[in-house]
Amino acid sequence: AEISDRQRKVILCVVLSPMFVILVALFGSFDVLVAALCLLSIWLLDNEKPSWAGVVLAGAALLKYYPVVLLPVVVITTVRRDS
Repeated sequence: AEISDRQRKVILCVVLSPMFVILVALFGSFDVLVAALCLLSIWLLDNEKPSWAGVVLAGAALLKYYPVVLLPVVVITTVRRDS
């Protein structure tokens, strides 16, 4: 599915918001970034790009350990779509 203009604007507002930048850059709180990567992984999985979803989820897991909880969701969804 294609990203609409409204969805693109929402994504840009979240990523470029001052609070996001302050939390990540100044305070070193990567939880916001990890959550954004988890959401991106789910979105990629929903748009039938399981390889990229796995790559993004692995990147999130390198920053924090809790995205590993989503790994079974990615694997099961990919196996069901392939069969």
